[in-house]
Amino acid sequence: METTGPAMLICDVGPVRFALVLSDVVEILPIVPLWRPPTMPRPLVGFVMVRGETVAVLSPALLFDGDAAMPDTIDLSAHLVRVRGGAALLVDRADAIVTDPVVRAVTPDLSYRGCVTGMVDAGGGDAHVLSVPQLLADGAAARIAALTAEAARRGREWAA
Repeated sequence: METTGPAMLICDVGPVRFALVLSDVVEILPIVPLWRPPTMPRPLVGFVMVRGETVAVLSPALLFDGDAAMPDTIDLSAHLVRVRGGAALLVDRADAIVTDPVVRAVTPDLSYRGCVTGMVDAGGGDAHVLSVPQLLADGAAARIAALTAEAARRGREWAA
């Protein structure tokens, strides 16, 4: 089944393309220095400061591929896509905005937490439509918020 969807941001993460509903995107940032306290969950690659606010950075590659290696370095052309819910996604590239995309249905139980809700033609191949609300569902947003608050507290202690 196909439907016309809302405008979407197309992002590249390794060989995978995914699309985010544009209304879920707060801003797109160039890569800035990350810091990663010890004992963080694997998909949480670190934290960044954005205009004085601590923001958690998640890696879609680590979320969706259990065999993916933690990056040793991050390419300077990477982007941080800040999404509603207080986190940012580390992507290799925020590529394009697609308006009025045709969304093809997928079986939601075949993806991590039902996060992939469809497929769109992204101009250079298909992109998985990623649901930010599903990604941050089931307590994930609360856990990320708690880890971010702790990182912000640590940052204030070091700044004093």
